[in-house]
Amino acid sequence: MRIIFILIFLLCIFFSYSQVFSFFETEHSTTSLSLGGDIITKLDDVSLTYKTPSLLNQSHKNSIGFDYVNYSNQIQLFSFIYANEFKNFGMYNIGLKNMSYGNFQGFDINGFQTQEFQPNDIIFFTGLNKMIFKNITIGVNLELLNSNYEIYDATAIVSNTSLSYNNIKKKLIISMSLNNFGKQIDSYTNNKDRIPLSLNFGISKSLKHLPFTYYLSIHDMQKFDISGPVQATQSYRNDETILKKMFYHVNIGGELNPLKKNFFLRFGFNFQKRYQMIIRNRPQLIGFSTGVGIKISQFTLDYAIISNHLSSFSNSFSLKMNLSSFVISGKKN
Repeated sequence: MRIIFILIFLLCIFFSYSQVFSFFETEHSTTSLSLGGDIITKLDDVSLTYKTPSLLNQSHKNSIGFDYVNYSNQIQLFSFIYANEFKNFGMYNIGLKNMSYGNFQGFDINGFQTQEFQPNDIIFFTGLNKMIFKNITIGVNLELLNSNYEIYDATAIVSNTSLSYNNIKKKLIISMSLNNFGKQIDSYTNNKDRIPLSLNFGISKSLKHLPFTYYLSIHDMQKFDISGPVQATQSYRNDETILKKMFYHVNIGGELNPLKKNFFLRFGFNFQKRYQMIIRNRPQLIGFSTGVGIKISQFTLDYAIISNHLSSFSNSFSLKMNLSSFVISGKKN
């Protein structure tokens, strides 16, 4: 298994980053967004098993989750996921993820108005996992994406593979995931492009004498320089350093559970977003995020607010529940 993972890692080095089908990388989990993003080591959120199927566990048995993100203006993301157990094998999940971009007015080549259209991306996914060694779980999923922009359509199919180590005694979780390994089936034009492959690493640790868990995520390890075109413009960014480029890969977060049961406070920081979207004279809270989680009976409600830019905040909501709690037992005394 170690040799296979090393080979996969070396293979990633030869892939260049692509913006085609970047929707595969769009964050949708409310708890992950509140913790800085790209969280792959949180076991109690069924939504995170979409990208990291190795996180599936018995607590997700017969669970369902909904997430909604309002990115800006009319851009909205909705996701649904359901998880259950295959007897004598492991866990599985199934769901969808959809992003809509609002209404657009169409025009023909002569500049005359045509009908309005609503571009959108949608992903259908399913995955499963299995414990292969003590405390070590492997997970694999399959995603089918369809992208529809007016008269243009594109389709892609990819797979995510992840490994998770969960040491309950030490309250330590370590995960590694290879995401978006696949290809484009149909393209907008005659040219087919690479999918944005990513290799991610994460670790989380709960403190022994304090109800606090910290999270560290390192994303896009397959490529060192993930600076966007904004940073690459010397007239706009003349302070790029190797250290700063290293930190573009890092997200950090923390979760406080003061009541040790039903109430959670979360915060996060995204280095890349901070330096990519910041305005020098007005830095404010760009790159920071915060959130809250509440458990009420069999329901879990989460909320996050994310500072993307000086002019833009995103709000995210989620609702999760275990359907088994609504089943009335048929046993009689």
